[in-house]
Amino acid sequence: MLLQDESALIAAIRDRTSGQPVLHALRDHMVHTRTAVRTDDPTFVLVESTPALRDYARRMWSRHEKALAATLADATGLAPDDPAITGLARFALEAPSLARASDDPARAVRDLFALLEHGWATTPLARQEDSPGQDG
Repeated sequence: MLLQDESALIAAIRDRTSGQPVLHALRDHMVHTRTAVRTDDPTFVLVESTPALRDYARRMWSRHEKALAATLADATGLAPDDPAITGLARFALEAPSLARASDDPARAVRDLFALLEHGWATTPLARQEDSPGQDG
């Protein structure tokens, strides 16, 4: 299972459509594979309701960080240890975990990737902070 997950993750970058940005390919892969878990699946319920199993599953998923960083480096021409590459790999792997708490995990993953792509200034919260009468 772990090797299949890693292979699919790498393929999402390497086999992306011509002209598709790396970030979009990664986002789409996460939306289609990591948020499509059936919440009525007994395995999902057991893992999510057991802190030790949830932490273990997260650690196992995080093991793909180096392989993902290497693939992102190949795709972008940056070094695998460049902070932009390692940061993107880590963020991408954490996004589904953060999104799982949402009522709409697929939308949450898209929102998290939009934050990464466009930065804090484009978020609704940042726009609220810039509104007149707001202390900042």
